[in-house]
Amino acid sequence: MTGPMTSAGQMSQQTSPPDKHSHQMSGEGRVVREPGEQDSGVSVFGLADLLWPHPAVVTLERAGGQAEPAVAQYIPLPSATDPRLLLPRRPRRAAAAAIRHQPAAPGKARLRRDIGALGIAGGLGDLAQRHHIRVVAGAPVGGAAETVETFFSRRLGREVLLSMHLGKPRANRKPVVQILTPTGTTLGFAKIGVDALTNSLVRAETSALHLIAAAHLRQVTTAEVLFSDCWNDLDIVMTSPLPVWGRRRAVPADVLLAATQEVAAVAPASTLTLRDWMGTSGLLDRLAGLAPGEAASDLRSAAADLVAAAGHIRLDCGAWHGDWTPWNMAAVADRLFVWDWERFAAPVPKGFDALHHSLQQALVSERRPARAATEALTRGAPATLAPYDVPPDIAPVVVLAYLTELAGRYLHDGQEAAGARLGRVGEWLVPVLATLAADL
Repeated sequence: MTGPMTSAGQMSQQTSPPDKHSHQMSGEGRVVREPGEQDSGVSVFGLADLLWPHPAVVTLERAGGQAEPAVAQYIPLPSATDPRLLLPRRPRRAAAAAIRHQPAAPGKARLRRDIGALGIAGGLGDLAQRHHIRVVAGAPVGGAAETVETFFSRRLGREVLLSMHLGKPRANRKPVVQILTPTGTTLGFAKIGVDALTNSLVRAETSALHLIAAAHLRQVTTAEVLFSDCWNDLDIVMTSPLPVWGRRRAVPADVLLAATQEVAAVAPASTLTLRDWMGTSGLLDRLAGLAPGEAASDLRSAAADLVAAAGHIRLDCGAWHGDWTPWNMAAVADRLFVWDWERFAAPVPKGFDALHHSLQQALVSERRPARAATEALTRGAPATLAPYDVPPDIAPVVVLAYLTELAGRYLHDGQEAAGARLGRVGEWLVPVLATLAADL
């Protein structure tokens, strides 16, 4: 359930806390989070009050400090001022296992991961990072309040350690937590919703995983839901670990095709007109409810052109994963593991997952210019969609339906405001969509 991580070998040298917080430095050499403070490394991009609610105290301490007993101590990577990964500081073997049990592509990425794990096991975390994050429970009347660490320990009935992957800025960013034993065994992974959007995604993934499990897929292996819960208004789902840290291989084209087709078949086959699909899927309602703005207005106009020109076209529909990308799957031995099912939906026109995989690989893996990648996707749509029995004259309609869905997702979620790299869809995705829809 985790994405690409930052290894110990990539630690930033900028490990000092921000200067504007220097007035908080106490005689013990630590920075204490003030109530409501959300702009320092200690706040973990504003999540401290959610994961460690009052009266817990989160501090940024100089390495080597040993104050009162702590609920947890974390090494922030790549730095204390920009934490993307929080590793348990002790025991070191658990921290090393947290790195070692992350997915990594063959080659340099895997080598960096394994070197990072060795470094952490040898104490590199304390040497390279001059500060670590410390969580103290506090002492209210009636006993200490529950923190995210004590929640998982209580829920699982045993002592556990957490490693938290925080990721890059985007609207759907949420902690992905690796739950470990003190000896370094990975018990599972959990997603924690932190607002209305991410809570809804956690609930959606929980439902999707139950549905996928009932489908008994042969080509695709998914994680098992171990439990789902709501803690302090945060939706949480914990799943079994997928052994994706083993030696991986590139996903063969025939395996990818078979898996994509199998996922599409999870939902009963149906045929809908484009207009009916856009209505029953809720896409038209989502577009109507977008916040005012030029990109939203242009997208609604393009969708209207699409419906006017091709609303009567009948499309074969099935299910889709919703984020079918190279980094959400791993081929290990003879099995294809797939995670991140929070965007699973049905019915959708067949071929959506294939289009998404192609576009995201071009945008993220190959770092191609966004607009050029989108234009190339539309040109190649007939070939991409042929294995799904989409006739060449229907392929342009399917790709425009997909691009409308994707642009609506970015705008609905507020990806631009969240700082996502591809969030400004008004500059690359919507213009291409508008031109193609007008030309139908």
